[in-house]
Amino acid sequence: MPGRKNMSVKSILENGNRSHLTKDEIEKRQQQEKALEKLQSNKIRPPTWMSKMGKKIFKDIVKNLKEIDILVNVDVYGLAICSDAMDKYIRCTIALHTENLRKEQISEVGIREVENPLVKTQIRYAEIFKKYSSDFGLSPAARLKIVQANTPELDEDEQKCEEDFGDV
Repeated sequence: MPGRKNMSVKSILENGNRSHLTKDEIEKRQQQEKALEKLQSNKIRPPTWMSKMGKKIFKDIVKNLKEIDILVNVDVYGLAICSDAMDKYIRCTIALHTENLRKEQISEVGIREVENPLVKTQIRYAEIFKKYSSDFGLSPAARLKIVQANTPELDEDEQKCEEDFGDV
């Protein structure tokens, strides 16, 4: 069973405080949320060590995430890993267009066909990208989690009304 989604204090209070937070808990959470607001987002640039394509991917992701305003300066490192992994995934994919997926391997026993090492490398970079991209909302499921975390929950009556009438 998945854990409860983390909601802002504002969302909890708008929802009638069904989490039953005490005044002290609400105040503490509000202070924590204010501390997060202090994080700056004025230096979100790709690191110099990245390749030209990696930097392009980085900038494209930043441009697309500007709308939801979730990136701050400390996200640069994770976003750099994510962008670099996609860059290397693309390089492996392009290289595999000109090579066979299977290669001959010569050993003392004889010749046998094995998977091209680029396939494993490609899969490894895809996994890295997937892992880090979910942190930034780069998949439909990850974006849904971000939206849900910032949207108050509906009570049973509101849910029933939503099901019956939708967006009317």
